[in-house]
Amino acid sequence: MSPLPNDPAKDLSPGAIRRAVLGQSLQHPSFIYPAVLGALGAMGAAVVAGGPLLLGAVIVAGGAAGAALAVNYFMRHDKIAGSYLAEVRKQMAAQREAQIADLSANLKAVKSAEGSRQLERISGKIGAFQAALTERLSPQEITFARFSAIAEAVFLAAIDNLRAIHLSLNSLSAIDEKYIVERLAKLKGSEDSPEVKGLREQLAQANALHERVKARLGQNELAMAELDRATAAVGEMRTGSQRPTLDMETAMQELARIAQRSADY
Repeated sequence: MSPLPNDPAKDLSPGAIRRAVLGQSLQHPSFIYPAVLGALGAMGAAVVAGGPLLLGAVIVAGGAAGAALAVNYFMRHDKIAGSYLAEVRKQMAAQREAQIADLSANLKAVKSAEGSRQLERISGKIGAFQAALTERLSPQEITFARFSAIAEAVFLAAIDNLRAIHLSLNSLSAIDEKYIVERLAKLKGSEDSPEVKGLREQLAQANALHERVKARLGQNELAMAELDRATAAVGEMRTGSQRPTLDMETAMQELARIAQRSADY
């Protein structure tokens, strides 16, 4: 399997899947061997006057390579795409496990009760979604891999938000807002002094950091609401059905949009 991009949302795009399928098709032995033989034959024919036998061999090898590429790309498309998406999901799950423990400690260090609780809740919700998906769909199905990977992308976006919250709160811990407010009150009437200007700038930065924390917490709540909706939609699927319901497709599309918006943000 070729290396995956760093952006989970891009990993899940139709273009990324097509490129993965094409890449695997081009790397398959059934394409490589006849393609190499055809290329060597063509080079030989160019250097030495090629007889009908050599030219015929080149044509046959080229045709075999073309046929193999078509078979791999079109006939094995779902299998290759499913393997690619399963690899994306595996990598995202590995990232999830690696990040949770450190992030939990970091959030506790900055006394973010809301962030710590969100981490617990989003971890529980992604677990519930994956459990429901496993019950309704076979892990070998491309639909399973696609939906599972989208949910993992949303989870990782929420983790990124919580990491940003930790950084913002860590920065806030270096700004003594209580002191600044008290000092500004004492310096009333000296509005043009450098000290007042500096204190006001620090207070403005603190307010901006508070707003960033609120925005990130809000994004995560929206993501969790959509995860709940998607989990409920999975539960409405018939066991063994390979065709997701319209509600489920809509829910997963919204989750994919959330992941993309978080990456853009």
